[in-house]
Amino acid sequence: MNKVGEPQLILDAVSHMKQLMNDKTLPGIALCAVDTLNFVLDNTKATVHHELSDELRGTITHLIKAYPSSLTLKCSCDLYMHFINQTTLANDFSVVLSNIRHSGRVLQNRLHQCRDKIVDNCSSFIRPSITILTHGLSMVVCGILLSHKDTQFKLIVTEGRPYNYGEEIIKYLKENGAKFEVELICDTAVAYKMKEVDFVLIGSQVLVKTGGSVNSVGTYNIAIIAKHFNVPVYVAAECFKFSDSYPIEQEDVNLTLIDNPTKKILYDYTPPEMISLIFSDLSVFTPSAVADELIKLFGG
Repeated sequence: MNKVGEPQLILDAVSHMKQLMNDKTLPGIALCAVDTLNFVLDNTKATVHHELSDELRGTITHLIKAYPSSLTLKCSCDLYMHFINQTTLANDFSVVLSNIRHSGRVLQNRLHQCRDKIVDNCSSFIRPSITILTHGLSMVVCGILLSHKDTQFKLIVTEGRPYNYGEEIIKYLKENGAKFEVELICDTAVAYKMKEVDFVLIGSQVLVKTGGSVNSVGTYNIAIIAKHFNVPVYVAAECFKFSDSYPIEQEDVNLTLIDNPTKKILYDYTPPEMISLIFSDLSVFTPSAVADELIKLFGG
């Protein structure tokens, strides 16, 4: 224990997480969290299973405190704990620990492949001469677009105020060799531009049990406008963003799903009837299939 009563391993794990998050070459908070939990497995001095479980859960609690607004972090940690808890137990704890470490690495390797699989699943939808609209900062969407960086299509990007995600997206795409046309528009111009759009492509912080998506605030507005113009809305999300959460009202997203003492409106909920297809590393499916995919991931 350190002077504030927390196990040193947990504090070291949080420091490890922060170092990973500062490395811009790593693909997102979920993979950083899984790497951090594997760090705990690699450095644990636990001698029985419940001690190890306490260390992992204590680490998760501290990670959530460090990144309270990240829904993806919570989902990925839930998936991690479920995955390693499927490990076969044995009388010899050293054997158990070895098996759990192996399971953690298997999951980490699997999650590293998620975005490449989504890119493959979405590939046929990106064609020359089409126009795509996107909103919010999604690295999986950027990956899809950059897989066609030499294709001559048009991308419309919303500003994403107050965080100016649009400028970040455009900078990232250009730095990574995108040659397609990109237009930045103010958030209030979406309805004006929607008649030009072939489909909306957005990421997701969380895909919930209803088949709806929680994403950067303003996504729901765009989905409503797209539906009015009969423009399909496609959501790209990795399996570690699937959650059995069940938001009923918009307020549930910012007050219940995350620790949000400032009550800032960070996310909104787009209901499943506004979403045409979901591109996942698991498959391409309609929102109604999310509940089935959750059962496959978590059982029951």
